[in-house]
Amino acid sequence: MTITISQKAHKELWQEAEATTRLMPATAQSNQWDQIWQYPPTLGQGLIRRIPLRKGIWLSIYHYQLHDDLVVGGSDYFQ
Repeated sequence: MTITISQKAHKELWQEAEATTRLMPATAQSNQWDQIWQYPPTLGQGLIRRIPLRKGIWLSIYHYQLHDDLVVGGSDYFQ
């Protein structure tokens, strides 16, 4: 089964995940500037880790499994 959501809904799911599902406070992580989030549980399970390399450049590591195929549509993402 495929899940189809708008880009706006996808962005809102990520904003909610970033606000509510951070796994560890920054001081407990290996680097206080690393960011670790749980993948939005509505869509799947797993982690995303962002590591700052230098000003304006981040390394993102995605380790997740979706529950179903995901189609994100629409042109409203960057609005």
